[in-house]
Amino acid sequence: MTIKQLVIREALPEDAPMILSFLEIVTAETSNLLLTPDDVLNISLCDEKKRLKKSLKSPNDLFLVAIKDKEVVGTANLQSFSRTRIQHRGTLGMAVLKKHWGKGIGHQLLNEIIRYARSNHLEMLELEVRADNLLAIQLYKKSGFKEYGLCKNYMQVDGQYYDGILMSLNLKN
Repeated sequence: MTIKQLVIREALPEDAPMILSFLEIVTAETSNLLLTPDDVLNISLCDEKKRLKKSLKSPNDLFLVAIKDKEVVGTANLQSFSRTRIQHRGTLGMAVLKKHWGKGIGHQLLNEIIRYARSNHLEMLELEVRADNLLAIQLYKKSGFKEYGLCKNYMQVDGQYYDGILMSLNLKN
């Protein structure tokens, strides 16, 4: 998908250096993500390339990059389950550089994930989001996600606990 100067496409193994640079920046900007800056430092270029190759080979998984001016400004990923009883479900995660918040990039990434999930016959998308991440919660609700649970002490950042909200989107409709 191309809108103005933004390109959203499936990530390729050769994108690994740009993705790692993106992760270094985005994990330093916000503590809403599961990854920390130290976690990113422990991801080798080789491991990132392997992860991207694995995603490309998986029929129901997808890793998207949003690129603007030759820089990754956002990512979104969908992971499906291989176990028969839960293979109708997928989980998603996403991140956008802070300087691009509120510009519709997250919305476009999320729409692409939902479109892909539907085309691959997934019936439910699930996610977890920090309860104080109101911008993300608003984005997910706009796209039809509903809250279905609360995870107390979901995340610990600098010794402080944060609750998480569990959300899902029924794709069978």
